[in-house]
Amino acid sequence: MNKGIAGGNRQKDKDLLLVLKGVYKSYDHDGKSIEVLKGLDMEVTEGESVAVVGVSGVGKTTLLNIMGSLDPPNKGRVEFMGQDLYAMKEEELCRFRNENIGFVFQFHHLLPELSALENVMMPALINRLDKTRARNMARDMLDKVGLSHRVTHQSGELSGGEQQRVAIARALVMRPRLLLADEPTGNLDWITGEAIAELLVKLNVEEKVALVVATHNMKLASKMSRQVEIVGGKLV
Repeated sequence: MNKGIAGGNRQKDKDLLLVLKGVYKSYDHDGKSIEVLKGLDMEVTEGESVAVVGVSGVGKTTLLNIMGSLDPPNKGRVEFMGQDLYAMKEEELCRFRNENIGFVFQFHHLLPELSALENVMMPALINRLDKTRARNMARDMLDKVGLSHRVTHQSGELSGGEQQRVAIARALVMRPRLLLADEPTGNLDWITGEAIAELLVKLNVEEKVALVVATHNMKLASKMSRQVEIVGGKLV
């Protein structure tokens, strides 16, 4: 594990993209407050790749949800390109998220009644782009993830690895600045998971998108340019 990696060791020649300051997060469970994050600080620079590791239940998914504007912290500040994410109104935040942040999860969450192309088009259509432009953007991204020959297939006709590639294409179709991946290889066999890991690294470089991966897979973590670990609600 790298030392001094909780923010101060970021590359100085790159611009800050995301900054978390003094983030606290707790949840109520059976009348008790469960503290997950306890004053966590973190910085992510443009185009870098970061692995977030730690034991189960330590708060990796919670951290990604906060970074992705899905779950506000109880206390602290989250800045994206200098803008306070959680100071935005809900409609503004939804649009900002759609344009700037992509998400990949352990389970692909594809719509089964839609083709691969139609699934990837969804963020563009939600952003009210015309169908022709959305279709072209989706075809281009499916080509980048190696699925140009599977655009008309529904998710049930795709392998697990292909489904995850479609999910990655969907996450990147709007060309976001930040891609958040929560256990992206956790539901795949070793060989398929390795291929998805290599794809994420490739897209991080080619698309110049900052990549933050929460994972138990230390081989995947080692492929990132930086690794951080959550211990006691903070990064070490």
